[in-house]
Parts: sequence; C-alpha cells; structure tokens
Amino acid sequence: MVENNNSSNEQNNTENPLSSLPESVSKTTEQTGQPYSVKKQIGIVLLIVAGVIIGIPFLLFMTCMGIIALAN
Repeated sequence: MVENNNSSNEQNNTENPLSSLPESVSKTTEQTGQPYSVKKQIGIVLLIVAGVIIGIPFLLFMTCMGIIALAN
C-alpha cells in the first residue's frame, strides 16, 4: 500500500493567499456606486415605515381570524 504525502499538498495550498481573488470579483468590490440621494433615502424609509404600519395590523388580523377559525 502506498501512502500519499499530504503535507506537500497542504504546503501548496497555504502558498496561495486568499487575497488573490478572480478579476471579476475584485472589479466588483472596487466599483463603489454613488450613494442614494437624500430624496431617495427618505422615500425608502417612508416605504419601509408604511409597510410596517400596514403589515403589523394585517398580521394581527389574520392571526385573530385563524384563532376564530380553529375555535369553531
């Protein structure tokens, strides 16, 4: 039976640093888009707040309907 020398494979793996990413990945991380304008940020916040204001009562209503349906 022949034994494989795993230590040489491990040394080869450690010689390649993790920082050498493919070019496509490094290009996307270097490209930083312009931040949203203040109007867009306010719009996003308002959409999130409206979703929470509408969503929580709806979920509570559906929970109550489910409890009523199970009780009958």
